[in-house]
Amino acid sequence: MTDVKLLRLTTGEDIVAEVTFSDDKITTIKKPFVLIPMAQNPSASQESKLYFSPFIPFAENEEFNIKEENIITINEPKADIRDNYLNYIGAI
Repeated sequence: MTDVKLLRLTTGEDIVAEVTFSDDKITTIKKPFVLIPMAQNPSASQESKLYFSPFIPFAENEEFNIKEENIITINEPKADIRDNYLNYIGAI
């Protein structure tokens, strides 16, 4: 089963990715995407849309090592974000 996590980096980016390894120095993530909230018309009572953008779009590899000192927190994503991510990477 895919271990999908939500990471907040010290840069302020929210990353959704599969965590494949983690210790006290690095966390290895696979197929990461930056979550970008896009506000809708404030006068309309619509929810904001959330876009998935590749973490490093021009990288050859799909796996990245993130230093633990660059991660503020790791958490479980909301179910709809997890499902959209899995659908996007073709895991569903």
